[in-house]
Amino acid sequence: EEDTVDEFPNHRDQSDSDERANSDHRDSEADAGKKRLSCSQCRQSFDNKYRLVHHTRTHTGELIICAVCGKNFSSKSNLRTHMRTHSGEKPFTCSVCGKGFSVKRYLVSHTRTHTGEKPYPCSVCGSGFSYRMSLVLHMRTHTGEKPFSCSVCGKRFCQKGQLRAHIRTHTGEKPFPCSFCGKTFSERGHMISHVRSHTGEKPHPCLLCGKTFATKRNVTVHARTHTGETPFGCSLCHKRFPHKYQITRHKRTHQGRGLSVSCSSDHGDVRAMSQGDPEERSGYRMRTHELDDHLDQLMQTQNGDETNFKGTLASTWGEKPFSCSLCGSTFSCRTGLDDHMRIHTGD
Repeated sequence: EEDTVDEFPNHRDQSDSDERANSDHRDSEADAGKKRLSCSQCRQSFDNKYRLVHHTRTHTGELIICAVCGKNFSSKSNLRTHMRTHSGEKPFTCSVCGKGFSVKRYLVSHTRTHTGEKPYPCSVCGSGFSYRMSLVLHMRTHTGEKPFSCSVCGKRFCQKGQLRAHIRTHTGEKPFPCSFCGKTFSERGHMISHVRSHTGEKPHPCLLCGKTFATKRNVTVHARTHTGETPFGCSLCHKRFPHKYQITRHKRTHQGRGLSVSCSSDHGDVRAMSQGDPEERSGYRMRTHELDDHLDQLMQTQNGDETNFKGTLASTWGEKPFSCSLCGSTFSCRTGLDDHMRIHTGD
């Protein structure tokens, strides 16, 4: 997932309009030297009338309702910001790349992707983040906190957006269509990555060699070829690997399971077999490091759609990690499960 404001759609309706902040500042200056205003309910004081009115609604429960979707807000400025989600208005534009934003704060945060500024450091490991919410989410990797649970299967998530996306695996909902081919996706990020397979856009460059990629995650994976980083370790023999699929495959050597691979990519047809007649399998045997190299190349050719790559490997190895919560049927890839869910939903 890329480190962008779009990753946190639940923030769009939060109070944050810079217009309001500026208004507050002007009101504060105008009220300088005047008597502070106190809440009649709790006696809390405020430096301007706007803040007092806003605060009073926490006692009265008075809310402002969106005429389009019925959502409630505690202030007119929050409603104005929210209305941009309906109108599509993005009045704040990045001077570097031209990307538009509905709220000025989002633009300020986005600008850090160009400057490299990371003003939010982790107090545990020292990692820096461009967005405050990125730090909040990162801290959960240290605490293990997963505050959002699925009401269907009980699975827990650290982000609300992850829960929403997960629920769609139960409902079969795919609300994000590709404007080029009409293919639909359950997650906005997957749709954006897919669209780049049509446009050829690869907006994420490697800072070390200049090679470009369709997703930021693929840059991270690629960077390991430069850094030698091996973040995935085997708990049994402590061998380490740069890619998750490699550790998954490696663990089978401890389980006594053979690896059977048949790949019909542009790289040709390769197999590594551990069963059957030795003479019969000799023509298809590939040494482990050769298979690793081949899969690395395959991953690079499919860097625009990592989900498809993982599905290819799962079906190749005979795995069926995606199960239907309604009837128990299992599938090697998510698209197979999505197609199957339509049997239950009637779509």
